[in-house]
Amino acid sequence: MKRIFTLLMIIVTVIAIVSCGKLKQYPAGPIESAAGGPDNSTYPFESQADVNMFSLSGTGFTALSYSTDVAYEGTGCVKLDCNFNAPNTAQGRLAIGNVVLSTLVGKTITAAIWVPLGMDSYGGFFYFQLGASGNYAWYQSPWININPSNGAVPGIWNVISADVNSMTPASGSGTAGTIADTTQTITWGVVVGQGSTAPNYKGPMYIDSINIK
Repeated sequence: MKRIFTLLMIIVTVIAIVSCGKLKQYPAGPIESAAGGPDNSTYPFESQADVNMFSLSGTGFTALSYSTDVAYEGTGCVKLDCNFNAPNTAQGRLAIGNVVLSTLVGKTITAAIWVPLGMDSYGGFFYFQLGASGNYAWYQSPWININPSNGAVPGIWNVISADVNSMTPASGSGTAGTIADTTQTITWGVVVGQGSTAPNYKGPMYIDSINIK
């Protein structure tokens, strides 16, 4: 009888270990709204080389680096050190230059932004800026609110998107679709900024899975 009991305990223990092993295979971040799985986006940020294609503009972001701290898809992302302190440093831009405008026209851009606890009333949008032949005109999408963590987790992923042809110039007239010369070289990127009632924030945030299609 004792042998049967011992055998049953061994079986229960093995089942428990196997079950725990299966649980560990699930993504660690479902509660953070991560999509999980491989990252097949245009800019997946799966290596330092991906990150090196981008640069910072504006003063809200102070440094960028490759990170595996969190990821929307895949295993890597861009880590952005932030120092949002309105009104002087209320905006940060992650930008990529030397892109031909026709790459974006007629497309939709999406990006995943990891927003930490404490970044209430922040938002994001996309932009592109023409080169010298376009008089450096600036086009941007509407402001999109991004939601911070409620405290259950350190941060949550927000996915924002914009139709490039609906972006309007800073003057507020016309659309990207009216630009005749789509061979112009541009700089474009994603902007994160403080809303009018947003608190200051100093610390990390992350961007991942920027896609154009």
